[in-house]
Amino acid sequence: MDDKERFLELIRSTRREGVDGLLEWLEETDFYQAPASAHNHDAFTGGLLYHSLKAFDIAMKLRQENLENRPDLANYWPVDSIILCTLLHDVCKIGLYRLKDDGKFTRLRRTLGKLHGRLSVQWIEEHGLTLTGDEKHAIRWHMGPYTQDLEVDEWPSDVKEAMTHPLSWLVHKADLLSCK
Repeated sequence: MDDKERFLELIRSTRREGVDGLLEWLEETDFYQAPASAHNHDAFTGGLLYHSLKAFDIAMKLRQENLENRPDLANYWPVDSIILCTLLHDVCKIGLYRLKDDGKFTRLRRTLGKLHGRLSVQWIEEHGLTLTGDEKHAIRWHMGPYTQDLEVDEWPSDVKEAMTHPLSWLVHKADLLSCK
């Protein structure tokens, strides 16, 4: 099974209403071919998909390891939420990069508009998939203290508060570790 097939199988396994519309939209974009970055982690064709799957694998491993000591966290870490949050946290990078003649990627926009996590949540919901409050929060704050789209009144208390949400912490940790 290749990365795209695995991604589709995981997303569909959530049986979430609206997932088909989201997948139709993703098919029309460069999501499956885009890099995860221009120069840093997974800066290659298909890197965004690879990074998303890597974040999912890490999140599931962290979930398993942590539930051994903290079984009470199981209710905060439903597998379908982990699937959606890790696989879709960076959809805001769709259409963000272009491959140059020298084989390297360049960023087409200086900013991401509403920026990173917020834009991902917006695009996911605009294309038919309704997220839970915890899922929105986890995607919005997946960059943790490295978030670049803070409003003046959000820093640092909102970042600290965001990392107290178990799903947000898990998605942030998985994203961070998948960028190595």
